[in-house]
Amino acid sequence: MSSYPTYELLLDPTTFILVFIVLCTIYIGTEYHLYFQSHLIRFQNSLNTSTETPLTSSSNDLKLLTALLLPLFGSVFLLLLFYFLNIFQYLLIILFSFSSFFALSFTIYPLLQSTFQSSYVARSKFELFKSQNCSFSILDVLILLYSAAVTIAWLSTKYWILTDFIALNLAMTSLSFVRIPNLKIASVLLGLFFIYDIFWVFVSPAVFGKNVMVTVALSLPSLPILIVLPRTILPGYSILGLGDIMLPGLYICFLSRFDKNQKINHNSNNNNNNELNVNNNDEGNVKKRRYREVGMWGYGIGIITTLVSLVVMGKAQPALLWLVPSVIGSSVIEGWRRGELKEMWEGGENGEREIGGGERREEEMVEMGFVERGELGDATFVIGDEEEEEGNREKGKELEV
Repeated sequence: MSSYPTYELLLDPTTFILVFIVLCTIYIGTEYHLYFQSHLIRFQNSLNTSTETPLTSSSNDLKLLTALLLPLFGSVFLLLLFYFLNIFQYLLIILFSFSSFFALSFTIYPLLQSTFQSSYVARSKFELFKSQNCSFSILDVLILLYSAAVTIAWLSTKYWILTDFIALNLAMTSLSFVRIPNLKIASVLLGLFFIYDIFWVFVSPAVFGKNVMVTVALSLPSLPILIVLPRTILPGYSILGLGDIMLPGLYICFLSRFDKNQKINHNSNNNNNNELNVNNNDEGNVKKRRYREVGMWGYGIGIITTLVSLVVMGKAQPALLWLVPSVIGSSVIEGWRRGELKEMWEGGENGEREIGGGERREEEMVEMGFVERGELGDATFVIGDEEEEEGNREKGKELEV
């Protein structure tokens, strides 16, 4: 994480700025994740008209086989960059240019859409290809121009602020799209990358003659794969790899969904039983610490431990060595304390469903831009059990992800 470890590093303001930026990125990434995943499941359920069984999980769930293969593919790719960097560097620039353009567009769109939702900028439409029914709004054009401008500026200057900004946008976009379904998959994925990080940082010098991870990372400083901040007191830079943000961040995204599922299920039980808990000593009214909050604290502790070990050991540290136990360990302890560990292990996806009629679903999809008004016709959307849906209709309440 650093090439100049001294005790003054722990007092350098850049260190605290780096930790703050990373924590904010993960938190904002979880909000994007909840927004995107809930809208994606709604859209998938809207197309699932041939069956009454709702989709309670997204099509982009991370599968066990994928979790097993990702560290292997990562190792192969790392070795290719280590030996053939000159060949792959131009291909990487092209790939990151397109990825950066997409990530910048994706992260700015919800913010501008909510800001200009009812304005002429968002509602005005003009057709590009009439035969293909392809139309854009002024807001779409502005977003495309913004993304293109930032990407071109980065390609032209390789300025570290632009590189960091794009890297953070890539991290938030990745957190939005990839979905860990349960603690079991998370344990496999993070456990294997835990070993991956240790091997390529500590063991690779003995096998390949150099620290493969550090060599590749420092050979690509202009690509948005690192967060690089110049220090204010000491010479050099503070560096954190994008994978050290995204991998624990994906697990914290799972914790955020689990929090929301628990809240939905708790409200559902109260509604079905027609009970209102008014006793302050009632367990239902006891404010519990949210799992996302626990995971964020675990990440903060892990990254600070990484910095301390960097100073103590005097050499580069694999951040996942400390982040994985602190993030997963803290949430597992909290789950065990609350008696919800089994549900976390299996996924706890029962709450990831919606109860509502087709009119409301169509209205939401029109606002999201998926369909035009009236395009869905008389399609009926059956979400959840019929008895539960009927009960909630009678009470005039809806559960929403």
